Amino acid sequence: SRIPADAGMVFLTRLDDLLSKGGDDIFSLLPPNIQVSVMVKNIIQDPSTIGLDLSEPLQAHLSPAEGKAEQFTLGVAGKLSDREKFKNTFELVDNQSKPIQKDGYELYQIEGNESLAIGPDFFYLCLTESPVSSKSELVKFMKADGSDGLLSSQESFSSLSQEKHDFSIWFGGDSIWDYANFDQIDQLSMDSLKGSEGKFTLNFEAGEMRMNMRVKTPNNELVYGKGEFSDEILKLTPSDAIFSLGFATDLPKFLKYLEKDIISEFEDDFNADEPIAELGNLSIRDVINTFTGEFMLSLTDIKMPDPTSLADAAEDDPFGDIVMEDMEDMDALPDAAGSEDAALPMMDPTAMLMAALPKPEFIIGASIDSEKWATLKASPPLAMGLGLAMMQGYAVTEKDGFLIITSKDHIEASQSGKVANPVSGNSVPLYKENDFVMIFKVEPLLDMGLPIPTGEAMDMLKKISHLEAYSNSGQNEGTGTFRIVFTDSAKNSFSTVVEMISKTI
Repeated sequence: SRIPADAGMVFLTRLDDLLSKGGDDIFSLLPPNIQVSVMVKNIIQDPSTIGLDLSEPLQAHLSPAEGKAEQFTLGVAGKLSDREKFKNTFELVDNQSKPIQKDGYELYQIEGNESLAIGPDFFYLCLTESPVSSKSELVKFMKADGSDGLLSSQESFSSLSQEKHDFSIWFGGDSIWDYANFDQIDQLSMDSLKGSEGKFTLNFEAGEMRMNMRVKTPNNELVYGKGEFSDEILKLTPSDAIFSLGFATDLPKFLKYLEKDIISEFEDDFNADEPIAELGNLSIRDVINTFTGEFMLSLTDIKMPDPTSLADAAEDDPFGDIVMEDMEDMDALPDAAGSEDAALPMMDPTAMLMAALPKPEFIIGASIDSEKWATLKASPPLAMGLGLAMMQGYAVTEKDGFLIITSKDHIEASQSGKVANPVSGNSVPLYKENDFVMIFKVEPLLDMGLPIPTGEAMDMLKKISHLEAYSNSGQNEGTGTFRIVFTDSAKNSFSTVVEMISKTI
């Protein structure tokens, strides 16, 4: 309740839950010289030994320093079970003298811009860009009574504070977008984001790690999704795909956003309507407008090359790489022993390379404007590309308003406009309630004989069943979810994640 009303971002972490879910695996993250420390292990197992009470989430917030958008305050606060234990630990670790007595709290001046205050049952660490701001913001937090804080003024934050998540972030108001202009993105305009608010949550459950996001924008300016996938494109989506990636969006509107807020910041003379000779005088906008917004890629198999295919490639074109300009006839070709009595068949390197590569089996569906597609596919580079694809055995078909590109396993679907086993049952809502979907099934991928290195890399992959990411941006209150589902459905996922991280550091 003490968080100021102008805070643009708040972080909440339930360390007690994370410590419980991580168990002894957490110790594997500690540096080797600390792992043997009995004191550190005791603190992790029981934070109350240093006076911390983790029954309430640890919190941090960002807010403008003294109302100045170009400066911000980072405040960190947590509950204390024993303030004297906490003070004694801090003084010992940081080599601090006794705190300064203030009206209702005690103050440690750590360094120029950092201060630590100890209240009746909580601590507050304040970091700002100037000592003056640090003192002002610290006093404001310690003296707050909650009547005009963020909790009472922002219903969305109040709602989130009642939810229980392992980790959560709330953001909103205009202040966050003012000091979000970090150096690496200082050319981008944040004006279209002002007035937005949202939340991000992260939870570790048995067998699953789940991240959720909800963002609400003040208008439909940033709404680009269609809200769902059509029945037509779901007919082209196999239920057994090991990888699926699809989106349904308003492409012309998204291009206008890119022109206005992104590209214009870097390219002053960008013109999406300028004819491009290489595209048969079509413009970038013409190309984009050919597609009406739905796209789905499904990968169903990856076939490793058959050793006999190399021999087949040699038989198909045994002299594909021989230059004949200086040879009058084939008798001039040396044999393997260096004589000139016999010719040596030579393989076309291109054919050899193609034969040695893994063969993906896939189907791609993209909704199109048929008339515009007829114009686009006649442009020289695309016509050449489609011709080469068909020479490699891929099917390129236009049917019922969709461009369908398939490998050999799905040629029948390119003709009928439907795969043999489209998504159905419990899988359908995932596509009908979202306009972006990504699914990656790890388990079947490991059974394909791909050249994945053995050892820890393979061991970590074996712990993952599948990944999912999906979102709905069809309204000004968009949602998004990312899930990692593990093969061990009984073990808490935080313990699994910690174990995987410990093997990479």
